Amino acid sequence: PYLRHIRSDLNIPILYVSHSVAEILELTGQVIVLKQGKVVAHGDFFNVAHHPDVLPLIEAHGFENVLQVEVVSGNPARGISVVRHGNQELKVPYCDRPPATRIFVGIRAEDVILCRERPAGLSVRNAVQGRVLEISEVEWKGLVYVEVGKRLAVKVTPEAIEELNLKVGETVTCLIKTSSVRIGPEVE
Repeated sequence: PYLRHIRSDLNIPILYVSHSVAEILELTGQVIVLKQGKVVAHGDFFNVAHHPDVLPLIEAHGFENVLQVEVVSGNPARGISVVRHGNQELKVPYCDRPPATRIFVGIRAEDVILCRERPAGLSVRNAVQGRVLEISEVEWKGLVYVEVGKRLAVKVTPEAIEELNLKVGETVTCLIKTSSVRIGPEVE
């Protein structure tokens, strides 16, 4: 919150160094990626994330999508809260925040499952509809970017991309376990 205050309220530029993509995305989408002291990419994170020199770094440090959501309700007895992102609701671990509070939530790219249609009979509580924006494959790694009101990166294998016959522009369902969602700080 303090760094967002400096950036937003005081209009002071910040150079923030971190290995945590989630921390960076809570502050900005603009990045400079270094490898062995040299710039390998810069610009909007989602535009550079599929760069062949950047994808292995993301792999090594983990990638967490960060979404701004609004708390709809909370049920401490059941251990869940409901939040809204755009026109879709997500069930997340319980957070003791009143309705209408805006918070960040984190979802790791490898904790999202893509499917063509919403399956039945699963314990997964969240099935978010989206549209494939981009598909990136580097060696045996794949990232699929899905528009769900914001870009959501999903880590998959090239085999999954092929088997699902994923194409840019198509509709997919992103399955996300409630327990896989990290509750972040409030949005200021």
